[in-house]
Amino acid sequence: AEIAPQVGEAAYNLAAPYGVHDKGMVLIFHGHYSGKIHIPVEPLPLDAYTVPSAGGSSGSPIFNENFELIGIISRGHSLFQSITLSVSFEDIRKSWTQIEPRLAGLAALTVSLDAVDNLVSEENLCLEKDQFSNE
Repeated sequence: AEIAPQVGEAAYNLAAPYGVHDKGMVLIFHGHYSGKIHIPVEPLPLDAYTVPSAGGSSGSPIFNENFELIGIISRGHSLFQSITLSVSFEDIRKSWTQIEPRLAGLAALTVSLDAVDNLVSEENLCLEKDQFSNE
């Protein structure tokens, strides 16, 4: 997202807490952005959401109603499963601006590797195990 979430804004999380998932199925949790929170063990403020979380949710994305990334679950609350803490929106944006230029190069590399895969497939090039030696 380009704009930070506002207090009360709807938030959605796609996660697999406790490993609960299956092919073609994803759990979608709904809550709201609650604001910034400062906790003693964290050097930077975190964003608080009322999106339920449990073990296995860490690292999962939090989206706004436009399916734009606004948070990443970093921890839940030990007493209240409906309180989730996220890396701050500002820290996510700062990291993204550093990563985004590198993705263009990664995309070009991916296209190049896809082209090689297609060429190999088209030429029916096949390497057998016995063509390699352990020498």
